[in-house]
Amino acid sequence: NRLGNPPSGRGVGEAPDLTERVRAVYPQLTNDQADGFNLKQMIANKTDREIVHLINERQREWQALEDALDQWVAAEPDTLFSRSIWGRSYVAEDIKHSWQNAPLAELPGFATLELRCNDVLPALTADFSHVRDLTIAGPNVTDANLESLLRTFPGVQRLELKAVSAPFKRVPDALGTLSKLTDLSISTGDAAAPLADSEVAKLERLTQLKSLSLYRVLGSAREFDVSAMTQLQRLKISKGFLGTLPKGVLGLPHLERLDLKDMRIRRLPDELLKPGHERVRRGHTLNCSLVERDSLRAASEFPSAQTVHPAATE
Repeated sequence: NRLGNPPSGRGVGEAPDLTERVRAVYPQLTNDQADGFNLKQMIANKTDREIVHLINERQREWQALEDALDQWVAAEPDTLFSRSIWGRSYVAEDIKHSWQNAPLAELPGFATLELRCNDVLPALTADFSHVRDLTIAGPNVTDANLESLLRTFPGVQRLELKAVSAPFKRVPDALGTLSKLTDLSISTGDAAAPLADSEVAKLERLTQLKSLSLYRVLGSAREFDVSAMTQLQRLKISKGFLGTLPKGVLGLPHLERLDLKDMRIRRLPDELLKPGHERVRRGHTLNCSLVERDSLRAASEFPSAQTVHPAATE
């Protein structure tokens, strides 16, 4: 054991016990990957003793996570449903694997986590800051538990929220704390009511987004203002009603795709049909059967009308 030796002149192979310690916590790592974990700590000028302390902390963190998830799984009645992919045991394994994938998070696929479960998840106190791509789906997507759950994943860049049957009435305040979030998708069940104006305003403040997709989220009570979302490249709004296009959408400098298919739109703004918005029209999808006839007539008479792609009418 070389605990406490200075980092100078030290090679990873000179401390084989460190490799074994790392693999005890992260068993899916190869020896080379475990050595890479240790090398990263050495480059940060950590001594062997400090590396061992870090590994021991990770071991305690893993044990607490494993115990909490195992107790949660054990409390579920044994039914055919519990043994399905929506059962607790499956989602618990996904969470465990995600935590153990942290040292490999820079590799494709290892920073992705899908949480699909019918039950409210237990409190997750372990570090999941490596997760960049997160999907949360099922009846567990509720106003009551999303706040704390989202704060467990501060490094998320792409987030998909799918509320299946539970009412989804609030945009989580935690979204505003996800500083790296650039891709957001929210969908609610068929029976869900549109979000209140105050909740829509929270979405409008997510100005760092590059992609936003909303399904059964918006209603006609309030104009959706995207003028501050200057980074938006893709905007998709489905299943709802808008008086016209979202406010400020034609002024977004990076917008490439505007998809309003299956939205009821009273009228298209005259500005859309004027020169200078060809780029938006090229990426514009809407259902012409749901647009006021006068707006459609104007669009059909515009020289670039073929760049507006209507869906097939019934």
